[in-house]
Amino acid sequence: MKLLAFAGSVATLLADEDWNVPTSLQKECSSKCPNLDLNQNRTEDSSPEVGCGVRCKVEQCTKGCEAWAQALDMSCQTVCNGTQELLPPKELYCVLGCHDALNRYFQQLKES
Repeated sequence: MKLLAFAGSVATLLADEDWNVPTSLQKECSSKCPNLDLNQNRTEDSSPEVGCGVRCKVEQCTKGCEAWAQALDMSCQTVCNGTQELLPPKELYCVLGCHDALNRYFQQLKES
């Protein structure tokens, strides 16, 4: 596999046999999202953090996990919050998920 362009699309980064990589890393990343919540015993979508309860945290993290390929062209913060201004709490979980997926992607590149 050759790394043709870092800022290119994921299609230019992955060889044909590596098309399963994005799917598997997104699944691995998303499976870790529920663990981001410090109050795992809660069943309601409530949290002391304004604007993002337990369900919101998992959804935002999963959104970040799915957006990793877009972050190759930009950044996780831009993908999760296009304004590049201060992130509200819910978008921080998107950035965390995105960074986790990117780290998994680069680790897989390093190992291949």
